[in-house]
Amino acid sequence: MYVKVDELQLGDLLMEDIFANTQYTIMRKKTVLSTQHIKVLLAFGIQQVKVEPINGINEKDKLIKINDSFDIKFNEAILTIQQDFDRWRLGISPDMIKLRASVIPLIETFLSEKISLLHLLQLTKSQSYLYSHPLAVCLIASRISMQLGHSKGEMMQIGLAGLLSDCGMAKINPEIMEKEALLTKEAFQEIKKHSIYSFQMIKDSPFLRTEMKLAILQHHERLDGSGYPRSEKMNDISIAAQIIAVADVFHAMTSYRIYRDQLDPIQALAMMKDEEAGKLELQIIQVLEQLLLKR
Repeated sequence: MYVKVDELQLGDLLMEDIFANTQYTIMRKKTVLSTQHIKVLLAFGIQQVKVEPINGINEKDKLIKINDSFDIKFNEAILTIQQDFDRWRLGISPDMIKLRASVIPLIETFLSEKISLLHLLQLTKSQSYLYSHPLAVCLIASRISMQLGHSKGEMMQIGLAGLLSDCGMAKINPEIMEKEALLTKEAFQEIKKHSIYSFQMIKDSPFLRTEMKLAILQHHERLDGSGYPRSEKMNDISIAAQIIAVADVFHAMTSYRIYRDQLDPIQALAMMKDEEAGKLELQIIQVLEQLLLKR
C-alpha cells in the first residue's frame, strides 16, 4: 500500500526502489525504514512510497539481529580505543595486535553484512566523539574502499589507517581537548599538530604499509593546498589519504560539535560538495553518497 512519507512508521518495509533527482537509487526495495531513512525521503521531497508493515519473524528481525551483533562489536572496539588512548597519552605506541583483534572483525561485519551508514551514524551519537570518531572514520573509509573495488587487504589497511589517523590527539593538551568553547587560534594551531603526532606514533609499525602511514600524515591535506601539515596538493596526496579525508569530514559534519550543530547526512554531503569543492575529491564524495542512499 502507498503511504505518505510523513505518516510512515519505523520498521515499515519499502516495497519499491526510490528514485529522485539523481541517477542513483536513493533507497532500495526491501529497506526496513528507520528515522534516518524517513528523513532522507523527506529531504528529497518524496511525497509517498509503497510499503508493507512488518510483523513476526521476518526481515526486520534479521536486521535487528545483525545490527545487535554489530553494535556489540562496536562498543567493544570503543572500549579498546579508550583504554589504548590513555596509554598513548603516557607515550606508549598503539598496540596494533590488540587493535587489529578488536577492529578487523568489526570491519568485516560492517562490509559483509552491509550495515547501513545511517545505523553507524546513529550508533556513534551515544558515544564520546573522541573515541567514536576514529572508529567511524575507519568503517566509512573501508566501505568507500570496497565500493572503489579495492582488495580486501587494501580495505583493511585503509580502515586501520583511518582508525589511527587521530591517535596523535592523545599528545594534545587535555585542557584544549576538553574545552567547551570555540578554540583560540593558538589552540587550533596545537590541534593541527595531531596528524604529525599520529604519524610519529605509527611510523615504525610493521602492521601498516608505507602508503597508509603517509595517509595518516596527509589526512588533513587538501587538493588545493589549503590543508596541513605540509600544504600538499593534488597528486602529492595519496588516494588512501583522500578517502580518509572524506570519511573524516563527513562524520565530523554529522556529529554534534561544540562550535556547531550536527548536520543531516544529506545536508553534510551537499555542504561537502559546495564548501569543500576543490579541496576534497568529488568522485570519493559521490561514492559516499551512493553508499548512503543504498539503504
